[in-house]
Amino acid sequence: MLFGTLLTSTTIILFLFVVFLWTEKRGNKVGNRLFAGFLFAHVLSNTFYILFLFDLEGCVPFLRYFGFAPEFTYGPFLYLYIMITTYRISGFHRKHLFHFILFILAFIYILFRFHLCHGDETIRAIRSGWRPLDIRFFIYLITFQYIIYAVLAIIRVHQYRQELNRYYSAINRIHFSWLYFISYSFLFLRIIGYIQLFDFHLSISVIQILFIIYFLASLVMAMVVMFWGLRHPQLFVGWEEKQKYKQSPEFQADKAMVQSKLITYMDSEKPYLNPLLTLEELSRKAGIPGRYISQVINGELNQNFFDFINTYRIREAQRLLKEKKTEKRTVLEILYEAGFNSKSVFHIAFKKYTGMTPTEYIQKNAD
Repeated sequence: MLFGTLLTSTTIILFLFVVFLWTEKRGNKVGNRLFAGFLFAHVLSNTFYILFLFDLEGCVPFLRYFGFAPEFTYGPFLYLYIMITTYRISGFHRKHLFHFILFILAFIYILFRFHLCHGDETIRAIRSGWRPLDIRFFIYLITFQYIIYAVLAIIRVHQYRQELNRYYSAINRIHFSWLYFISYSFLFLRIIGYIQLFDFHLSISVIQILFIIYFLASLVMAMVVMFWGLRHPQLFVGWEEKQKYKQSPEFQADKAMVQSKLITYMDSEKPYLNPLLTLEELSRKAGIPGRYISQVINGELNQNFFDFINTYRIREAQRLLKEKKTEKRTVLEILYEAGFNSKSVFHIAFKKYTGMTPTEYIQKNAD
């Protein structure tokens, strides 16, 4: 009963957060919905286990044994969410459905194994349940798949932090703390959960302790996710930097002059061509306090420092791509000349600001 109560509480909290993410119209909609999918997959799996714990499976026989299937979406949803929020991919495309191939195959197998048999065979299949070999295979495959995706997600978060260090004077700690938390904590939770299911010849008391740790950790993590979302709504309604100096009277009096001075300096001196440009360096060279630059970019231009600098770099790249002598240079050479030092960041930024890839842009201007 204790396990069922803990799991039910966890599932309710996660479901409420899924509703919030799915209905939120601001921020990164695709990212929000991918994370909602990640949490909803946990809701579905938890629901099947709740029915099992409270001996209610007989009430919904048509859903029986589907509990394993959603677990094949944990890794893909988490990985794609990290890739979207760290700008490695620009959106969810048809090709990304390939990540869910194991879920589709598992769903089809369960459907035909237990629910689409002829006549009394369906009843016998449901009553006989899983074969030990089937259970072991599913557990191994789910665990292996999730660990691979979780490791890839963690690697991407570390890469993103290094990339942003080239553009920001300070990393958005809330953003990275959040990404690190969901990457590592859910990996820990899945490992604890699957240890119970592997044949390690553990004693009953050890298994019970692991169950308690798993269900308590699940509840705590669900509460932390809900708390973090309520405490830091910018995680889901947009990543723009907060306007710390909005009430500064000095800035309010001079903001038009500051903006004009900043734009003039950017156009004339082209500091964005330096791939290692930071806010402090721009402030020093332009002779404008860093807090004023942040205020102009955030409050007046509705951008963050990363987007502001990349806007100029993309314009420069567009200019270079239009030149006739560009035919003798590669896109890689041009992106370095425009101030980028990462091919992936350049392609994502170019697609974001122009709606097309560099190759498509070249072809369009060649016609």
